[in-house]
Amino acid sequence: MEFNLNVTQKHVLFSLLFTGEEPAMSKTTPPMPPKRRKELVDAGLIQLEKRGRAQHIVLTEKAWAWAFEALDQEVSGRLKLNAGALEGLLRRLKSYMVKNGVGFAELLGSDQAVLPETKSLEDRVRSAYHEIAGFEWNVRVRIADLRGSLSDVTHDELSAVLRRMQLSDDWDLVLYPYDDPREIRPGDSAAAVEIAGQENHIIYLGE
Repeated sequence: MEFNLNVTQKHVLFSLLFTGEEPAMSKTTPPMPPKRRKELVDAGLIQLEKRGRAQHIVLTEKAWAWAFEALDQEVSGRLKLNAGALEGLLRRLKSYMVKNGVGFAELLGSDQAVLPETKSLEDRVRSAYHEIAGFEWNVRVRIADLRGSLSDVTHDELSAVLRRMQLSDDWDLVLYPYDDPREIRPGDSAAAVEIAGQENHIIYLGE
């Protein structure tokens, strides 16, 4: 950077990063004078995109790199992020923690704490199954319940990983349909994993 960002510029960049918004120039929060906006453009931190009649502010990769380096810098007392920016940051933080199995104890425990390795989707399936099954193995678990526990995983992604796990020698996993159609609930049909034209509603997984 060839210049030091002022409070307004920092506020705008962090707000856009945390919310994911790409607002029109006239709708940035807080309002940013044209001179300050041009400085960010010249520094390569934002670019302007024509969308309809308005020019929209879009962050660049350089802005993401700047934000990472700025996370542990001293913050001016005048820099007060709006509620929308904080809400956006917290939503993204929660999504990351759920997806990667990171709890607050690991995240905030200490500066020396080592975060756990990111779990593979197969490992997450195994953990979710074990919990739903009352911490037992080789018991019947509804795929609908598994999908509910892994709600951040798309329907197709989870179906694909269950098919792979059934075919792999690394996992003792089998998918079954209900023998008695009367046991099928509306949610079971929507959650079913189809293999060779057969809907499977149940999963058995060994240790």
